Parts: sequence; structure tokens; C-alpha cells
Amino acid sequence: IIGGDSVKKPKPDPEGFLMACDILKIPPHQSAYVTDTVGDLIMATQGGANLVVGVETGLSSRAEMLEYTNNVFKDLSYFKNIEI
Repeated sequence: IIGGDSVKKPKPDPEGFLMACDILKIPPHQSAYVTDTVGDLIMATQGGANLVVGVETGLSSRAEMLEYTNNVFKDLSYFKNIEI
């Protein structure tokens, strides 16, 4: 778990995201980040995530999230039939 006490710079700075990628040995440009807040969208984008997805189940509205990504969905059910 990487929380606010794990980093020197809080969100939307990408320090925590980059730390997670490093621990998991996943280059940021090969990662996907799914979130329900604008702050996380900014963090993942600044951190170089390959795919940034907003989900309308949290603190940020669809309109707010669309300012940072075109990938905004009502809920995670969209992904239930996608094979990776």
C-alpha cells in the first residue's frame, strides 16, 4: 500500500504512482490507471500512464473528468467482457 505517508509530494504529484510502478516493475508507459477523481487523472497523466480511465462513481463528475481524459465510463461494468 502506498499512501500519503509514503511520499514527500501528495497527489496530484505523480510520486506515489511512479513509486507503485517501480515496486511492481512496470514502466509507467505500460500501465493503466483507473480512478474516480480528477486529482488521480492528473497524477497518472503526469506520471506517464499509457491509459488513464475515469469512472463516474466517486468525487468527480463526468464533465470534470472529460477535461483530462476521453476514457470516462459510468461504472466498471463496461470492462466485464474485455479480455486482456
